[in-house]
Amino acid sequence: MGLGENARIPKQSSKLKRALRAAPLTLPFIDDFAKPTNYLPDRSKWTDNNVFINTNFGIDPPTIGVATFDAFDKTGKLYPAAGPIVFAADTLTTQAINMSAYHPADSIYLSFFFQPKGHGDMPEPDDVFIVQFLNDSGEWVEVWSASANVSDSTIITKVYDKPDTASVKYLGEEFYRAHFKIDDPAYYHPAFQFRFINYVSISSSQHIPGISTTYDHWHLDFVYLNKDRFKTVLDLPDVTLAQTQQPISTSYESIPATHLNSAAEDPTMFPSPMNLSITYRTFYSENKSVNRNFRIAPLYGTGSTRQIDLGSENIYIGQTVTFETQEAKYNFTTTDDSAAFMITSYIKTDTDPAYLRKELRYNDTSSYIHYFRDYYAYDDGTAEAGYGIYGNNTANAKVAIQFESYQTDSLRGVYMYFNHVVNNANVVPFNITVWSDYNGQPDRAIYMGRVDKPVLRDSLNKFVAYKFDKAVPIEKGGKYYVGWTQISETFLNIGFDLNRDHGDKIFYNIKDEWEPSIFKGSIMLRPIYTRTDSDFPDDHEQIKPNESAATSNFIVYPNPVVSGRISIVSNNAEQTPVNVQRIEVFDTMGRLMLNGQGSADGNVDISRLQSGIYILKVWENNKLKGTRRIVVTK
Repeated sequence: MGLGENARIPKQSSKLKRALRAAPLTLPFIDDFAKPTNYLPDRSKWTDNNVFINTNFGIDPPTIGVATFDAFDKTGKLYPAAGPIVFAADTLTTQAINMSAYHPADSIYLSFFFQPKGHGDMPEPDDVFIVQFLNDSGEWVEVWSASANVSDSTIITKVYDKPDTASVKYLGEEFYRAHFKIDDPAYYHPAFQFRFINYVSISSSQHIPGISTTYDHWHLDFVYLNKDRFKTVLDLPDVTLAQTQQPISTSYESIPATHLNSAAEDPTMFPSPMNLSITYRTFYSENKSVNRNFRIAPLYGTGSTRQIDLGSENIYIGQTVTFETQEAKYNFTTTDDSAAFMITSYIKTDTDPAYLRKELRYNDTSSYIHYFRDYYAYDDGTAEAGYGIYGNNTANAKVAIQFESYQTDSLRGVYMYFNHVVNNANVVPFNITVWSDYNGQPDRAIYMGRVDKPVLRDSLNKFVAYKFDKAVPIEKGGKYYVGWTQISETFLNIGFDLNRDHGDKIFYNIKDEWEPSIFKGSIMLRPIYTRTDSDFPDDHEQIKPNESAATSNFIVYPNPVVSGRISIVSNNAEQTPVNVQRIEVFDTMGRLMLNGQGSADGNVDISRLQSGIYILKVWENNKLKGTRRIVVTK
């Protein structure tokens, strides 16, 4: 397919005078997406704002920010055309660039780095990532494309007027570099623009309600257009941070500010001294001296600023350096109801060109903010994927996340973030549930409330607060679990953060037994602690009391069993005896060890069982009432 003959995209008329209403940009054009812009493209460089600017989706990007192309618009909603047929999704278009003073002999090259999938979804073979140029006739012309094929592990790129630049490479997890010259005089006009577009599809095989969400990710980094460039030279004169500043805590991303002082001595929450690291790389063709620095400062709340200078060291051509230190101590405490502390790493390099100091100063600095408000959180606030359970016999499935409170307090609700999916298929009722702990696994339900449907805000990664109808007391240091019990077999598709791995805290239950999750990441669910109901977020959703919760859940005592007899009572304030129709007891290998009659007063004889761990199933009114794990000790 020749230049200007793209069958995928019809030529679109665009009046040059429209592009000239604002003063056009001049060369060089540079954007590495490191500038903080509230997740939107820099409007001084780009005309549209649907791509997601972030530091989470790319795997080892050249610099600390990327532009992510997916099937979502800027509000986090799927595009209306989302489906199995390939469609144009995100577009990123430059402001007008004045190229009239140049000509092909000036050796103007466009370069950028790109990565399929990253921490997202691999594009389908028919999906494509393209670049278009606006010519002097106001027509958009496709000049470059890339596609990935996971079946044969290849990535194919093509520059349309340069057949010798077609490339087939191994499909890995790196960022690939595109670099090609602009030869056609039709692009040397006063309102030149270029744009990136991703074409995506949602596989027709994804027929499970609730599972079809954003797909086919491409990540873009370090876009550079300039003169006097060459085909074989990596001419990006910059030293950049290669990794964002990471949180210091290995336990929680955030905890309530009112719990902060109690947690201050926990070495997993606040190691002292802190393990700080900084990673940076050079694109220079010469050695450079790099000075490394850290700063810790309160954004609000009490605290003082700590500055740490780690000295200078040479970085050599093509090198990536990771420097670690344990020199920093800081008192993370507060007397306020909310607090935030910013941890910043930054580098200083010598003799950078003036235009680079202006354009690329943001990739020298990376900050991480530890927020302490009213919740516990494992996630970093960005959903790279979705989590849920689906399939036959999952209408009563459960997912539970383990937490441990630093302070005795009352749990009053949860924040949850659900992904937008095709046809809003995950908008179904479910029960938010809180469980107690037994031997490191969920045990009995201590709270259950009904949510009529997940609430989806018109904003990407926007959490919704769900308020309990009553406070749930939580003891200091005690483990507890928060999650949900399904009412349907629908995949709920709650946000799943792949950058923070707390998969060891996630459990699921499909066949009346709790199992640890096999997935690495963090579910975007945050237990809320507030002092009073009036402190709860104003825009919350009210959870309805689950009328059947008291009768559908039960307690078995004593447990461990030492006398050979157990009592089964309802999980309510009166602990009403359960009219047990019959019981079944299985060992940990799934073998039936006891099949016996129950009793109207809930007292059951299990003296035939030897010492060990068993699964007890209880029937009431010809229905399975539930399952409990019991320990028999003789």
